[in-house]
Amino acid sequence: MRLWAALVAVLSAFGGVRKRQAAESDRRLKAYEIIAAALLLALLLIVFLLWVVRRVIHGAGG
Repeated sequence: MRLWAALVAVLSAFGGVRKRQAAESDRRLKAYEIIAAALLLALLLIVFLLWVVRRVIHGAGG
């Protein structure tokens, strides 16, 4: 459950939108939980972007 809270906190930080009460509850998370969630989401973003680029290149006849 704490991993989910860390993922939500990092996703909201990516978007820049977070309610005050939710942001204050994030203070209970440990630094390593936030770092792990951020690294996981960054890796997923990179994989998604690579997938999109390959689809576009393949669709263009490359």
